[in-house]
Amino acid sequence: MRAIRVTVAAISICALALFWTAPTVSASGDSGGGGGGSGRDGGRGGGVRDVQVRDECDAASFNAVLGAGACVTNGEVTFAEFSAELNPQDFGEDHWRFNPDHTEINRSEALRPFNRGGETHTFTGVAAYGPGCVAALNEPLGLTGPPVVADCQAAIAATRLAPGQSRTLTNLSPGVHRYECLIHPWMRSTVVVR
Repeated sequence: MRAIRVTVAAISICALALFWTAPTVSASGDSGGGGGGSGRDGGRGGGVRDVQVRDECDAASFNAVLGAGACVTNGEVTFAEFSAELNPQDFGEDHWRFNPDHTEINRSEALRPFNRGGETHTFTGVAAYGPGCVAALNEPLGLTGPPVVADCQAAIAATRLAPGQSRTLTNLSPGVHRYECLIHPWMRSTVVVR
């Protein structure tokens, strides 16, 4: 039964990666790059706070299961190791994460998620954390119910980050903002805007 779930998850992830291949244009007009340095850019008025989107996919094993191009880096986590962490106790592979998973910024600052991993991810604002858009990954994690967004296709297209891509979110309203990867729903970050 677990082999069937892993195979279904692999097919779903591959389909997502192949379906949403258009580049993401950031809110500030950037279409990628950047993401280095201290996480703040004093030359942009209020500054920019980086959130690193990370994974450690092993290209050979991920591409063997999901198809060529599913992973473009030589990380240290094999697909079998990744799949073994898909359970309610581990709640996903911890190398797949947003760093930091909690931060506070001033109203004048921008937020810049940058994909340093080898897989495509999303950095999607959600009202509450919950199931992502890949049912085959939700089920082994114990996530039930509909996805946290009403339209998965539109949300993924608008918030996807291919490896090496970033986008800049500006003019965030004061309060608590929650971000989740709609593909890997254990990847979460809370941002408090002061």
